[in-house]
This record gives sequence, C-alpha cells and structure tokens, in this order.
Amino acid sequence: MNYHLQTFGCKSNQYESQAIRELLAAAGHREVDHPEEAHLYIANTCGVTGRAGASCRNAIRRSLRANPGLQVVITGCGVDLGESFPDLPGDKPLLVPNGKKHAIASIVARLEKKETADPKTEEEETQKLLAATAPD
Repeated sequence: MNYHLQTFGCKSNQYESQAIRELLAAAGHREVDHPEEAHLYIANTCGVTGRAGASCRNAIRRSLRANPGLQVVITGCGVDLGESFPDLPGDKPLLVPNGKKHAIASIVARLEKKETADPKTEEEETQKLLAATAPD
C-alpha cells in the first residue's frame, strides 16, 4: 500500500516517524512524496506544541481535497492528550494512541483488507488489535 506520512511538532515525533517508516517498509509498503499518490495518510501529531494540532488538521483537509478516497490514520501524543478531529471531511480518521504506534504496520494490513471485508467488522477488529497490543 502506498502511504504518505507527515510529522507535526517535536523532535521526538521525527524520530518516531522514522520508526514507523521502517516498520511499514519491512511490511512491504511504499512511502510516496505526495498525498494524492497515496492510499493512506498517516499524521504523527504533537499535543505539546500549540500549532501542531491546527497544522495537522489543515494538512489532512488539504490532502483529502486532493485525494478524497484517502484513508487517514492519526497518531502521536496529540491523540493521547485528547485532541479531537471532528471537523475532518469524509470517513472518520483512525486514531492510534502514542503507545500503539508499533502496531501501525498491522493496522495498515487490516486497512488493506478492508476493501474486500465488511467495514464494520474490520473496524471492530482494528479496535481489538489496538486494545490487545502493548504497551499502553
């Protein structure tokens, strides 16, 4: 699956984004430079730097305008600190808590299967995967 990953906020997120890239590359996924070339948009956002949340929401909106079928995954401490994304168009984004970033490759594999499976069942299975993976 082609994905576009964008990092917002602190230096820690830059390091963690690289770890996500490595996990996805090992699973056979390919990073692309532009969201319009991607099937999946991953936002690694920060809840500490004040502008990161707004920048993240704006970037996701622009990406969805360019590619309306884009699936969105948001991770990072912005998710942990309760940042919400209710104003985003399209399907709701999948929020992956910071402590579950290591499961993103498994989540992407589930999203790939989503086209042939019942979406409700796949959403439930993804939530179970998030609940079952450690650490919290």
